[in-house]
Amino acid sequence: MFFSQISIASAADQGIDLATIESKANNFTFQNPSLRQAYIALQSWKQAIFSDPFNFTANWTGSDVCSYAGVFCAAAPYNASETVVAGVDLNHADIAGYLPEELGLLTHLALFHINSNRFCGVVPQSFKKLKLLFELDISNNRFVGGFPTVVLSLPSLKFLDLRFNELRE
Repeated sequence: MFFSQISIASAADQGIDLATIESKANNFTFQNPSLRQAYIALQSWKQAIFSDPFNFTANWTGSDVCSYAGVFCAAAPYNASETVVAGVDLNHADIAGYLPEELGLLTHLALFHINSNRFCGVVPQSFKKLKLLFELDISNNRFVGGFPTVVLSLPSLKFLDLRFNELRE
């Protein structure tokens, strides 16, 4: 169950109403557990967005996460008959917010591009679960802190762009 992976208290500390998201997920039918997890991750992220001036995430409603703007699905690498969220591309959307821990639920993610937005905070430690992540572009945002060492634990990472943030050495 999801609650064992990320606690409700932890989510509440981030301003995420995980109980409501989980309750809504229980009212939907998902093609597979991976898409249910993706729904939870993306709805948590939507709650972590402060400003979306171009309404880029306006269609992030309902259970069909593969139809969400900027979200791309593909066949799972281990099972071609299972659909999973494989990519997120929100480049140049001018979105302000932060990356919640729940994004670690997107375990089949190969591509994560959010450059040229106004995301702030830090790269969540839950990104260590993204073992298939090949490309990570968080450039031109407002991330802070030291180098996000969590990226060093990503075995498939081939492209990393952290430029133009407020990271210190």
